[in-house]
Amino acid sequence: MRDIGSSLSDSPAALYTENLMISDANELRDQLVTALRELVDETDRVYLSFGTKFPRLLSEMDRSLAANERTIRSVVERTMKEGSHSIRRHVEETQGVIGEAASEFARMRERDTALFQELEESVQQLSELDKRIGSIKEDSIEMEIISINAMTVALKAGSPGRAFSYITEELKGVSSRTIELSDAISRHAERMQQVFDDFRTLVRRTEESEEEFATDLHTRLQTGFDEIQAGISRVEEKLRSLKARSGDVKQPLTRIMEEVQLQDVIKQSVDHVIVSLEELQHVEDTAGDEAHLDELSFFRTIPGLCDKILEEVRARLTQSIRTFREQLQTAQRFMQETEEERTQFVASLLGNGGSGESISAYFADTSELLDEVRARLQRSLASKNDIAARSRTLMEEVRLVEDHIRTFSTIVTRFKSIDIHSRIEVAKQSVLQNMHGTVDQMNALTAKIETDVNESLSHIGDFIGRISSTIQEYEDRRDEEERLVRKYGRQVRRKKRAISEAQNLLEGVVKEYSAFSSDFRALFENVKSGDAKLNQLVATIDSLRELLETIRVRAEEQRTQILRRKGLSDWTVGNERMRKIIERFTIFTHEQVAGELGGFHVGTGAQAGEVTLFE
Repeated sequence: MRDIGSSLSDSPAALYTENLMISDANELRDQLVTALRELVDETDRVYLSFGTKFPRLLSEMDRSLAANERTIRSVVERTMKEGSHSIRRHVEETQGVIGEAASEFARMRERDTALFQELEESVQQLSELDKRIGSIKEDSIEMEIISINAMTVALKAGSPGRAFSYITEELKGVSSRTIELSDAISRHAERMQQVFDDFRTLVRRTEESEEEFATDLHTRLQTGFDEIQAGISRVEEKLRSLKARSGDVKQPLTRIMEEVQLQDVIKQSVDHVIVSLEELQHVEDTAGDEAHLDELSFFRTIPGLCDKILEEVRARLTQSIRTFREQLQTAQRFMQETEEERTQFVASLLGNGGSGESISAYFADTSELLDEVRARLQRSLASKNDIAARSRTLMEEVRLVEDHIRTFSTIVTRFKSIDIHSRIEVAKQSVLQNMHGTVDQMNALTAKIETDVNESLSHIGDFIGRISSTIQEYEDRRDEEERLVRKYGRQVRRKKRAISEAQNLLEGVVKEYSAFSSDFRALFENVKSGDAKLNQLVATIDSLRELLETIRVRAEEQRTQILRRKGLSDWTVGNERMRKIIERFTIFTHEQVAGELGGFHVGTGAQAGEVTLFE
């Protein structure tokens, strides 16, 4: 809009004549009417801009809210629903895999426990073997004593007893060998018992560890998955809260939209000013003083009416500016608070806010737990391999004991040979007749040792048969368990990857979530410039009011000069012209102002657009 005030200038004092004043007022009136029309046009443009931008802004707000709702539904579908790619589905399937694995390994643990119990009972039966070996040793010691006594008798017999002395010497050597072998077997048996004790400790420790982990695993998994699902529910709840908060921005924007409706009232008001100004008439220079006084009196009155109307327009614009600023500030505050809340929420979700309660932390805990499950499966398999290796070591010790016991068979054969030769020598040599009892005693001990050896071999043979079967069955099951470990390890790894992908998807959606679209923000920044345009309208109205005052002052000065010259104190004109103006008004308050200025009463109760009654 052009600067109305710049076209105004006070007339030089030399030209300050009566006719020039009337002409000057008419010129100012014409400038004022032109400026008022421009004001209407500019007001139309400003409010039309508002009327265009704010509906678009509200429409974009609705689109933004709809997009947010789609995001929330996407989060729900990808997390909480039963879809094939939802986190809930992955979590439940992971629980199923681990539950199945736990059941499988619990079943195998029960079978292993039964096997180990059977193995332990078999090893406990080796105590009978210890008794047999002890008995052989005691008999061998006694045989050694007998051989020493017999050797003494043979040496006393001289040359006839020489052969018998050789026999008794050999008997002593065989007895000593038997004692040494018994000691060796006892030591191996002790070592075998130690190996078995270590074996049993390893088995029990493995079983306790697996049982403890299985129990702890169920609790930790359930807790971890419950926390994830609760966290996802909080994500949905927070997103809906953010959506609701962003929707609050519509209220101040709608309030601004209501102000746009004032444009019609402002236009009508300015039209009233134009109607009033157009009633000012041009007075010819040749007209008499009475004609000039009539028109100057009207010139003096009309600016007051126009100023009152423009004052009302200015008040409305000022209120619009205040409302515009307040509501935009409210909307801006809502947007900032919502964005801050969203930023804090994303930081909290990702664990960047210093909180250990983030859903990312829950996912991390679960991921670590799944890694631990795989590691524990591997450690369990390693423990079973260790148990299998210990069982083979145990078998080696048992077979070594068996080999030693079989050595007794050779010794027993030698005892028998010595027994035969000793009987022959005693029968041949009369000096050895008193050795029959000793020979019988040797024979009895030989038979007893043979019996103990045979029973020991039978006992350990049975033990080896049972323990070999047990260990073989365990190793077969270990192979089965190894296959299961690989199977469930792969499944857990796949589920961990699926959950991680679902987590990344969830976090990506939330991080990209925007309470307000970029288009909405751009439109919002654009409408904020309307504040300056409204202020410019107010400044224009102020200039127009100054111009009205100039018209009024000049008309008053002209009127006063004519009255003074004619010796009059006042000049009264009819109010018919004011009544004609009022008839064209559509706003009752303007009619009242015009009636007051024209000196007549306007009927009460008339509203804009209704017929007004005059008294």
